[in-house]
Amino acid sequence: IETTLGGHEKNMFPQENTLHLFEITDHLEYLRKMITHAFATTLTQEEQEVLSLSFGLNNQVPEDFLQIGNKLGKLPGEIKNIKSRALAKLKKEAQQGSLKRLNSF
Repeated sequence: IETTLGGHEKNMFPQENTLHLFEITDHLEYLRKMITHAFATTLTQEEQEVLSLSFGLNNQVPEDFLQIGNKLGKLPGEIKNIKSRALAKLKKEAQQGSLKRLNSF
């Protein structure tokens, strides 16, 4: 795709900066493995379940605190606290660079 900027032809998407579909797929698979690893090694089972239900992971429809609380037998405020704690753990893990060390994937 090209456009004219100030009278000059300019390629907006240079070939050398274009990712091929297979590269994008590889990157997405790597991110999926990183997230799965972080979930399994950083979060409790309850935290994993709350985040999965809250964000609609695993092809689920996202649920609110009340719906999740009803499933888990907890109050919405407790679910909110669990979600906040889980997200804080994942953020700390990412900031410490632990997720960057997953080059074995």
